[in-house]
Amino acid sequence: MSKKESVWLTGVDEPARPSLQAEIDAEVVVVGGGVAGVTTALLMQREGFDVVLLEAQRIGHGSTGNSTGKVSSLHGLAYTELLEKHGPEKAGRYASANQQAIDVVEAFVGEIDRDCGFARTPAYVYTTSPDRVQEL
Repeated sequence: MSKKESVWLTGVDEPARPSLQAEIDAEVVVVGGGVAGVTTALLMQREGFDVVLLEAQRIGHGSTGNSTGKVSSLHGLAYTELLEKHGPEKAGRYASANQQAIDVVEAFVGEIDRDCGFARTPAYVYTTSPDRVQEL
């Protein structure tokens, strides 16, 4: 059985970066160079903070590089669990934060003026198992 390679990483020949060799002073340290970490570092820098981004391997090659590439506020049945455990206010705040994150991504796309395939489309949770219909 052959190993499947992510469509985002196929043909990408990004050289490894050297390990951190000295101490660095910064106001903010962001750990993780996936989409969330890079976005956080950029937003903090834009707010005027001195930021250092640390990544153990290669930027965008972990969970982000092996993802489907979608940006979504639909996370399976996460909202059901949030409602049950934390109530409607916290579930609503989580939903709002996710929607705001999508707005940030869309703004970045407009800012860089590149056709990266960003599109707002509907998202659905579904099942093919009759046993899970009630759960949905």
